[in-house]
Amino acid sequence: MKHIIHLLLAFFCALGASSLNLPQPPQQDKNREEVNQRLFEAKATEICERLKLTADQKSKFVPLYRKYDREMRQVWQKNREQSKPLNNVERTKMHIKCQQKVQDIRLKYVDKFSKILTGNQLDEFYRIEAEMQQRIKHRKNGKPGGNSPGKRKPEQH
Repeated sequence: MKHIIHLLLAFFCALGASSLNLPQPPQQDKNREEVNQRLFEAKATEICERLKLTADQKSKFVPLYRKYDREMRQVWQKNREQSKPLNNVERTKMHIKCQQKVQDIRLKYVDKFSKILTGNQLDEFYRIEAEMQQRIKHRKNGKPGGNSPGKRKPEQH
């Protein structure tokens, strides 16, 4: 688990550098790709373990999940790049459009994943994926432990 956390932190450090909209030196692009690859591998490993996939399921799932993950990252990256110079109203509209694109990708892959996963595994996959995205978001925003809002420790005054 600590390995995953370290990978997530490294991933967001790389994202921070990429979000400046400055031309990136080739080495930084290479590093970002390596971080993305390690993050993907950590996520795929966690999902496969938690779903208890068979070797056959895993051999089919991981390449499909790679395509799914790549499409999702492209949507999120495009949203980050386009929303920076916008006012709050326009940024909100862009965020909603991004959420819609993410949902479209999820719908697109339901039938594909259902050819590999059982119904219960498919439900659990989307729950696990949402949980991982929340952890990533919390890490990015500097919230310790990636706790969900219902599990926060009370503030001390």
